[in-house]
Amino acid sequence: ILFNFFFGNKYIRVVNYHDTPKHYDKNFEEHLKFYKKNFHPVSLKEFENFFEDRQWKHSKPGIIISFDDGMKSNFEVASPLLEKHGFIGIFFIPAGFINLKKSDAKKFMTDNNIFKMSFNGDEEDISMSWNDLRILEKKHVIGSHTFNHHRMNEKDNLKILKKEIIHSKDLINDKMANEIIMFCWVGGEEHTYTNQAAKYIHSHYKYSFMTNTHPITLKTLPHQIQRTNIEVNFPLFLVKFQLSGIMDILYINKKNRVERITSV
Repeated sequence: ILFNFFFGNKYIRVVNYHDTPKHYDKNFEEHLKFYKKNFHPVSLKEFENFFEDRQWKHSKPGIIISFDDGMKSNFEVASPLLEKHGFIGIFFIPAGFINLKKSDAKKFMTDNNIFKMSFNGDEEDISMSWNDLRILEKKHVIGSHTFNHHRMNEKDNLKILKKEIIHSKDLINDKMANEIIMFCWVGGEEHTYTNQAAKYIHSHYKYSFMTNTHPITLKTLPHQIQRTNIEVNFPLFLVKFQLSGIMDILYINKKNRVERITSV
């Protein structure tokens, strides 16, 4: 891995998934086995200590596995496999998507650009319920992914920003036992990162995550945490390529521009 050449083992890689349907469970488990062999599974405490102490004492780099969009498959398929292999997950949810009936969930996905790999005709639910999330938070971490899976843009007014950044957090906080301290931007396109949104995110969350593939290093700021996108249908060679460091190099200029835009 190229990054090991520059940073040794003193970094944490964050990967993100979306839908995790049952028919890809064995493929996803292969990903987890690869992560377990090559990385140290990071706990929430270790994650926070990394930013507070700026030290990493493990022999392997760390890895965090995150999931976007609040899919039922994340609860039913991904979380048991995470627990089987000793990982915690961060589940970033659009608050308005949770607990919707199947027909309403499908409409929400269409209206708000949420992708599902496939629909099973006899599936009862598409989105997670609040009870699913209460079970998840006992072993994992829940974060906000806006209210309506909203891609930020320069035209966002104060009302939109408050709903997507602040109200989403308040709603999840009301339903959960643990305080919501993490936010994840939606989309990842360069124009979806704005300074105005960043100011609200900084003032209401301890950490925020982006998707411009780069590990967390000892110099990473807590509101500019980058992730590398991987999906459950990726063959293992593609997972290895995504984490090799080549994509980090390809994304470096975009990452730097986005970080300048979102500096507060």
